[in-house]
Amino acid sequence: MHKLVAIAVLTLCVLAHFPFRTGGEEGPSDSARAAHVDFTYDDRDFVENNASIRSFDTAWAAAFSAFPPEQPERGLYRPLTTLSYAMDYALFADDALGYHGVNVGLYLVLVLLVLALANRWFDNARVAFAAALIFAVHPVHCEAVDSISGRSELLSLGFGLASWLLFDLATQCGNRRSSLAIASAFLYACASLSKETGVLLPAVLVLHLLARDGAPEGFGAFVRKALDQTSLHIGIAFFYLALRHTVLGSFGPAAPVLADIDFPTRLLTMGTVFIEYLRLLTFPTTLQLDFYYQQVIGIPEHLSLRILAGWSAMLGLVGAFAAATTAALRSDSRLSPPVRRALVAGLGSFFVFLLPVSHVLGIGALMAERFLFAPSLGFVFAVVGLTSLGLARLSSQENVQRLIGATLLVVIGVAGVLRSNDSATEWRDGVKLWESAAVSAPHDYRSYSNIATHWINRGNYDEAEQALRRALVLVPTDRTINVNLSVVLLEQGELDAAAAIHEQLLRENPSDFMAWYNLGNVELRRFQQSKAITHFKKTLSVNPNFAPASDALDAASRQIDSARKFLLLAKERARTSEDGELLSSYARACRMTGDYACAAKYDARAAKARN
Repeated sequence: MHKLVAIAVLTLCVLAHFPFRTGGEEGPSDSARAAHVDFTYDDRDFVENNASIRSFDTAWAAAFSAFPPEQPERGLYRPLTTLSYAMDYALFADDALGYHGVNVGLYLVLVLLVLALANRWFDNARVAFAAALIFAVHPVHCEAVDSISGRSELLSLGFGLASWLLFDLATQCGNRRSSLAIASAFLYACASLSKETGVLLPAVLVLHLLARDGAPEGFGAFVRKALDQTSLHIGIAFFYLALRHTVLGSFGPAAPVLADIDFPTRLLTMGTVFIEYLRLLTFPTTLQLDFYYQQVIGIPEHLSLRILAGWSAMLGLVGAFAAATTAALRSDSRLSPPVRRALVAGLGSFFVFLLPVSHVLGIGALMAERFLFAPSLGFVFAVVGLTSLGLARLSSQENVQRLIGATLLVVIGVAGVLRSNDSATEWRDGVKLWESAAVSAPHDYRSYSNIATHWINRGNYDEAEQALRRALVLVPTDRTINVNLSVVLLEQGELDAAAAIHEQLLRENPSDFMAWYNLGNVELRRFQQSKAITHFKKTLSVNPNFAPASDALDAASRQIDSARKFLLLAKERARTSEDGELLSSYARACRMTGDYACAAKYDARAAKARN
């Protein structure tokens, strides 16, 4: 029976998230709009352009620096996530499909861990199945599962759940120094080194102890017990925080989104963000990139009904959690074990994991769906647990309870799979992702700029130019739009126009590494590999971790070596030949090696031979 339950849950996960490739890379044709599997959004910084994952040596070195190494301002430290990307690169190189497949595989393992925890949590196997299934198909998980950059969420919660399960087993044994307890502490360290929010797990474990065992010997005895049984985890937490501060020099991002906001405005923002989080957890019809929430929700300046609803909901849920926790600490017999688990451990873990993204602390984004990945576990467990109790009170007949519960589960399961599949397709396909963003926020130029980037990657320059022209109407002087336009011009053969854009950008900012990189690509098209190498070296001097520049530098060096070999082999033939094609090739090889006098000489001879 347990195997069938696991198979059913995993099958739904595969249907919702597996990256079936249905589109080709044909270029500008009708089929170019079929579903693709891309690097999207933060995948580009974390994976595609991240030179530190190109080998295990560089990944190990990056384990002692910010994530990604050239962006310390983000305030991220995720060495195990970096190592996982390095493993992917060793297997799949630049094929995004492989990375997405690994994400789905990790999610399947994580869902099995959720099912195992649910079976230990709930008294009823059917309720445990319902909790695991709802978690598995929840659409709000798509950013974490279907964007490669969501890998840190999967690893952190996966390690955290494994640690939680082992902690549950170890504390039931009563030996806080058993091999199970040590393994739990080790996995907790892995969760923290995968993503920052993993460090909060000890608070969840304390709530788990209270929900499972209560406090029959009183508050003081429970506190001593909790500190004793989580002492290994607490020690690791202090070590992790010290390591993180040593590497980054701080605990948070350089520029939190609410850094210059006064306290009353921060409170208003917390209310409006919380009500949006509840909407995403309960009715996830609109799923979007985090910049969508910055535009649609924004930072409020005045009190509104939305903010009042957010704070009312927050205080109501916090009140329910606090009342249940107080009753559990007092061993109040009126608080049944199922309610204690739902409110103390379920709702409590929801608030613990939500704390870092609630704006009590400074973070780098207003809100994002990936922020709800770990909190959703406690939320789902609390809702499912309370719903099962509500069904029991609604009817004393078990058949009626099963029928209502099964109907709800089928509706939620089907709706979740369909919605998750739609959202997953968008997160994997860069064009679809940003087209969806453009529909939601049609006046935001970033959508069109990013659509163009993905069309450029697919070699569809007409579509890219259309998107860029639309973006330029909104922001004519934006650097990124002009850079992308220069790439399109380059591919369309307008080399002088492309070079002029980058030269202007470099006059404005000599440290613009993308301008140096793209100027190098212009020189490659002019067959001036020596100049291109100079530009690529300049790119790497500004941003040593920019992998495309390293690749282009290596390619240009190989081309120069090939050109030199050709010059040696064809030297005698070219000296006396009247073959225009041979002379033109010889001139191009001269130009590639930087011998422009030779190139001019043989260009003239080639032109004469053709005439």
